[in-house]
Amino acid sequence: ISILDSISDGFFRLDRQFRVTFVNETGARAIGQTRESMLGRVLWEIFPEAVGSAFERAYRKAMTERVTATAESAYPPLNAFFEAHAYPSEDGISVFFRDVTDRRRVEQTLRESQADLNWAQSVGRIGSWRLNVQRNELLWSDENHRIFGVPKGQPLSYEKFLAIVHPEDRAYVDQKWTAAMQGEPYDIE
Repeated sequence: ISILDSISDGFFRLDRQFRVTFVNETGARAIGQTRESMLGRVLWEIFPEAVGSAFERAYRKAMTERVTATAESAYPPLNAFFEAHAYPSEDGISVFFRDVTDRRRVEQTLRESQADLNWAQSVGRIGSWRLNVQRNELLWSDENHRIFGVPKGQPLSYEKFLAIVHPEDRAYVDQKWTAAMQGEPYDIE
């Protein structure tokens, strides 16, 4: 059990009646409890707001179906998001969990930034792209797809891009690209 006290994830074990039989210090602290306040009590009595949540569904699934179940959801009483993995054991389930609030906030910020970039490119009628040279995988912004009339979701490569460049410009574009691969600036119209 000492290893469970040293891990950075929260951990608790429930018997088949959902009574807490063990909780590590990290876990108790993460959910605003103490070990003493949790041990021997039914989880739903400790956390009545969790009844009907993704966590309850995952824990009940792990308990009744004897399969691993995962949930990631907000837990409003703690103003936090948690990710939990429930594993069946002989006498109940074991749950590893962690607070993923910071990660979720970063993901939301990235989604908002992407939406702002898409909007700015649409208004400015300019697109952007990236090429993974090792995999020859070309990634276009939504606006680039619109500009070139290529449906989103279609796999792209440098050769596919070059094929849609105006025939009179292909040699010039390819020459500039080849020079860019050798360290020259790539700035063409």
